[in-house]
This record gives sequence, C-alpha cells and structure tokens, in this order.
Amino acid sequence: MELHQNANRIKNILDGKYTERNTISTGYEKEEIVHKDGDTWIDELGKKWILKNGIKRNISKLSAVRKSMRLPYVCPDCGQPMHHSLDNKFWAISGKCFSCVINEDTSKMIKGNFHIHEDKKIRNNIVAWFTQYEAEILEYIKTSDMNQFISEAGDIEDWGSSISKDKLKKIFDEQLGILKKNLKI
Repeated sequence: MELHQNANRIKNILDGKYTERNTISTGYEKEEIVHKDGDTWIDELGKKWILKNGIKRNISKLSAVRKSMRLPYVCPDCGQPMHHSLDNKFWAISGKCFSCVINEDTSKMIKGNFHIHEDKKIRNNIVAWFTQYEAEILEYIKTSDMNQFISEAGDIEDWGSSISKDKLKKIFDEQLGILKKNLKI
C-alpha cells in the first residue's frame, strides 16, 4: 500500500500537481456551519466571534475597553478634528477634546463655580491615591513573612522581621484610620 502511495506521489509531482492528495480518507467529518454578515457565535473553545464584511473577527473581553479608549477623528461634543497633542490625554480623561475641556473650565470660572469642580477633582485624586496606597500596604503585609532572599551572588540572606503579620495589620489599621480621618474620606 505504501509503495502505491509513493508511486502516486511521484506521478503527481511529475504531472505538476504538487499539492494533490495521494489518499482519500473517510470517517468523521465536522459539520460546517455557514455564518452570514453580522452573525455572532461562540466556538467550542468558548471564544466569541463576529462576521463583519466577510471577515471573521474575535471579540475579546477587552474589545469594549479598547474601543472606548480609541481616539476618534472628531470630537463628539464640538465636531472639530482631534489633532492637538493633548487631545489623546483629554479624551482618555473626559471623553472630549482639549479645546472643549478648556472652554468648559473657562465657563465655570466665569460663572464662579469652578472651585466646586476643582474640589471634586482633588477629592477624586485623593481617593484614588489612598486606594492605591491601601492596596500596596496590604500586599506588603501579605508578603511580609518572606524573610529569606537570594542575593545577586547567590547567597541566601535572612531578613527576618520581628513583627508578625497580625501586629503589622493592627498598626496599619490604626494609621489608616488616622489618615482617613485627616483626609476626611
């Protein structure tokens, strides 16, 4: 059987049919599902797909985030082209172009209520900083029991701490309470 297949392969090559198959196999055939433009489906591996303009595209979990962060050609508020160097930054922060944000801030200053807007921004920055600080401290407490490290030379150094995790957590909670009180969070 194998000799026959080799002879067929050589015959195909000599005839110029380089990609021609030598054998025909039978058995299980996967059911072919035909999708139309606009169809969405989930394959057997759990991936979500969509067919747009005849092209099959993967819809990932982060597709919506990427789409929301993509800088549009024109500002949705004023309709002007977004080509200023700061437009990308202000689009990510406020969903508007740099000029729209400047115009809004100027009108708030003229009306006399910019300080409310400013206080809100500062408060949001403080809360974001505090949340990040809290997460970093909790991560430190979680890894504080790792008291042996390997130096660049390959030596094992013991950096053991005399403070237990529970004591660290208690100190952190006390200091966190004082900080929250001072920041009025």
